Amino acid sequence: CRQLAAWQVICCNEENILVGPRLDQLRRITKATGAKVVLSTNWRRYAAFKRRLLRTLQRARIGCVGSTPLLDEHLPVRPQEIVRWLRRHGAGVDGWVVLDDRDLLSEMGGAKLTNCFVKTCPRAGLTASAADEAIRILGGTVDRAKPAHSVPVASPLAAATATVKV
Repeated sequence: CRQLAAWQVICCNEENILVGPRLDQLRRITKATGAKVVLSTNWRRYAAFKRRLLRTLQRARIGCVGSTPLLDEHLPVRPQEIVRWLRRHGAGVDGWVVLDDRDLLSEMGGAKLTNCFVKTCPRAGLTASAADEAIRILGGTVDRAKPAHSVPVASPLAAATATVKV
């Protein structure tokens, strides 16, 4: 991944990331790397869903520093949204990773995510091995210790997030 300067970003989108073990894995990534979240999910397009995502991240003590810009939701342009966010807000970014259950490398602008992309499984979500890969990409140390607790969430949400290390 390109190295910029002093913080890290994780962009992720996948089914049910903000429930139980998946949320624990996202928390593990942020703890191991100091990264913060940037939303890139389609849920950010809807105020009520976005508020729910932000509340869930806050309860889980996962920092969120913004959202990627909204481009055409009917075209496969999520990589372009992520790259645009990095260009606008990435001064000081030391590293970044994208987590998504879509094959973003095949979407418009996806080549710019090479070596910074972890494809997750739509059914399994953010697994421990995917989280380990994200931690390695961000230069953190993989620690498989079981998280102390899960933050309960009322219903499953799909989330795309970017995490920024500050």
